[in-house]
Amino acid sequence: MTETEVERVMATAEILKSAGGSEGFRKIRDVLASDKKKVLVAGLAGSGKSLLLAYLKKELNSPLLVLTSSPEESWKIYEDLVSFLGEGQVRLFPTLEILPYEFKVPHSEVIGTRLESLYDLAVGETPVVVTTVRACMEKTIRPEDLKRKTIQLK
Repeated sequence: MTETEVERVMATAEILKSAGGSEGFRKIRDVLASDKKKVLVAGLAGSGKSLLLAYLKKELNSPLLVLTSSPEESWKIYEDLVSFLGEGQVRLFPTLEILPYEFKVPHSEVIGTRLESLYDLAVGETPVVVTTVRACMEKTIRPEDLKRKTIQLK
């Protein structure tokens, strides 16, 4: 790790620690940690959404699914979360970018990105997955099939 990367990690850790000082963030964490798994949050602007999500990821250490209304919003939240948590902790689950009636093959990079996200979830990794409602509605492989058909190269 370079000196700049170490400084960034330390600064990010300090920001997330400071977020724990927020009574609102702690209340949300406590509700999600209890049996009640649903909470409505409103009024967060800019990177505030991503800061809350990063804080919850660190505190709860469980997978988080972030649903957005558009690919642009997904990308913005994804980039913010990568800056807070690091690339290995956040996955983007993009849409296939084709309509159901179009006889086209999705771009290989899109398929690869989707498979990485699904694989991490299938094997019990605990990433934050950022996606759109549309991407969640698109047909995909079952977790059992994905694990069975995956080959690990060493």
